[in-house]
Amino acid sequence: MHECLQYLPLSVSNEGPNPILGSEDCLHLNVYSPNLNDVVVVTINYRLGLLGFLSTEDDVVPGNNGLKDQILALRWIKENIQYFGGNSSSITITGASAGAASVHFHTLSSKSKGLFHKAISSSGSMLNHWALMENSLSKTKQLANLVGCTTENVEEMVDCLRERPGQQIVAQYPKFNVWHSTPFCTFAPVLDSWSADPVFPQHPYQLLKEKKVNDVPWMLGEMAVEGHINGFEYYSEETLKYLDEHWNELMPYILGYNSTAKSSDSQIIGEKIRQEYLGVEVPTIGNLKKLLKIFSDRLFSADFDKSLRMHSTAIKSPVYYYLFNYRGTHSFTELTTKTNEDLGATHGDDLMYLTSSLLDSQSTEQDRSMTKLMVDIYLSFARNGKPETNQVHWEPVSKIEMDPIKYLNINSPSSLVSGESTQLGNRKFWDSLPFQENENFKEDGN
Repeated sequence: MHECLQYLPLSVSNEGPNPILGSEDCLHLNVYSPNLNDVVVVTINYRLGLLGFLSTEDDVVPGNNGLKDQILALRWIKENIQYFGGNSSSITITGASAGAASVHFHTLSSKSKGLFHKAISSSGSMLNHWALMENSLSKTKQLANLVGCTTENVEEMVDCLRERPGQQIVAQYPKFNVWHSTPFCTFAPVLDSWSADPVFPQHPYQLLKEKKVNDVPWMLGEMAVEGHINGFEYYSEETLKYLDEHWNELMPYILGYNSTAKSSDSQIIGEKIRQEYLGVEVPTIGNLKKLLKIFSDRLFSADFDKSLRMHSTAIKSPVYYYLFNYRGTHSFTELTTKTNEDLGATHGDDLMYLTSSLLDSQSTEQDRSMTKLMVDIYLSFARNGKPETNQVHWEPVSKIEMDPIKYLNINSPSSLVSGESTQLGNRKFWDSLPFQENENFKEDGN
């Protein structure tokens, strides 16, 4: 698979005590097909973390190397997939989490135009706060200090960083954490208008507002309990007690507004969030779901609401949304909490039924039926730009931005329910907070 060099803070890699895996020689594609007359699947590797998204905010290291890797891979697929039994006129890109935001990026990028024809994002969009990085030069200088490089001159700093082994660079990743694996995403894409050849010169909100969007069908999927991606770290009364005592100090980093809200507003924001979701309660294992709801809404759902509405009105092609609510025999929460307790469908759980997984998703008839359902949904969308099921008619998101959002609720293989929502993720509450993000983004704040 040639994984790119990365630091895995979770024990899901099964790599033992060393959380670093992969190599710098990783820019490979993997092409799979059951036979040459069927679907061809291509997986790509791209540079990750510090190596993929470090930036000096100028042409020395403009940033977005990971996105540039993806664009190059898409070009290769477009030009060569016919030789592997693929159809260069029907390319669907898919991704989950950071990959989902990457897919959304390609729908907004002029550099990616014409390289694909449908797009599927599972658990991520470019309007999620973690999909863009603030203070990129400052972080690069912090890295340089950690590995003993000068920060006085940018070119000398970068030359020095290039001389350091990749393993040493990646090993610094946890030094950027404030508490546990917080912040949620340290290195990410940047608005690279400083580059001589930018791939992302405008804010994604602005691109959507100005309808500068590649007109292809887009499908966005969300898990019922997305917030468990970092909620597992709070699975002890001791940790929750510490969080309770340091709430206003930690929440700006946990929820990613440390750089997008004024420090003078930080305390009142923290107290508003606490009042909205916990009232007078303190966080405990008993009410952990309330804490997870904060994470789900802020890190994912509220900005999904914005993304779906704006994206659908920006293009002629349809936009679809599904809510994945099926907790099968296994869930990724098992790997993080080390228990088999049913905590709902969490971040990444839909992937178990689409690709090979660290967990067994084929042990029961119900799970095997879910696999067939998810594969059928993805394949019908890839073929026709329209996800189809035999059970229920799946309506696309309205082209009128203020209409309720139509979606498919996937409860189980035999229970698919059409629904609509006036707001996802308590959006009105989150929009009321003074974050300098999306519609309130200020160029000098990046």
